[in-house]
Amino acid sequence: MQFEPVVRVNLNKFKTYYGLDGRPDGYVFERYANQVILSSHQPGAFSVDDTLLDKVCVGGSNDMGLDGICIKLNGSLIKSKTDAEDVLNINKHAANIEFIFLQSKYKEKFDSKEFSTFIAGVKDFLSDNHYQPMNDGVKEWLLLKEYLLSDEVIDRWIQTPPTIRLYYVVMGKWNDSPHIKATYLQFKEDIDRL
Repeated sequence: MQFEPVVRVNLNKFKTYYGLDGRPDGYVFERYANQVILSSHQPGAFSVDDTLLDKVCVGGSNDMGLDGICIKLNGSLIKSKTDAEDVLNINKHAANIEFIFLQSKYKEKFDSKEFSTFIAGVKDFLSDNHYQPMNDGVKEWLLLKEYLLSDEVIDRWIQTPPTIRLYYVVMGKWNDSPHIKATYLQFKEDIDRL
């Protein structure tokens, strides 16, 4: 696949740095996209915690259409209930929560079916009842979500409800697809009701 030069160089550096030379390009691209996007939320997070990237990357079988999941609490990316408790102990009266979902496709075009699968996975994750099969990585994030939605933590929420951020990454150019826009607008309404 033809990448823009800056992306190609940075993806190759990422592949070498993490020792992913033998891995498929799609796998490497997912991890790279997850790190780049989440680094914009908290610069330096991956240099401080070398296990964060592995925790965030949940793609594979039974991934609910999600390649990455992360939660931000009071401005910090967290990966466990212990992290959440540490952040909440710093400010006992505030809990500002962001759920971040990522899907990356190593291709040059947007696919409305794949986008719909991503949206369905996010809705299932955020719902009270879960119907899609999920791998262990997704299950761990789900346990953390349930803790953050417990009465103990809800009492500290700064805003209601938490912020939901979705990132769907492909290497192509946006073509203003009415199908993808419609799926997004329906998702937004569903999440507002949820």
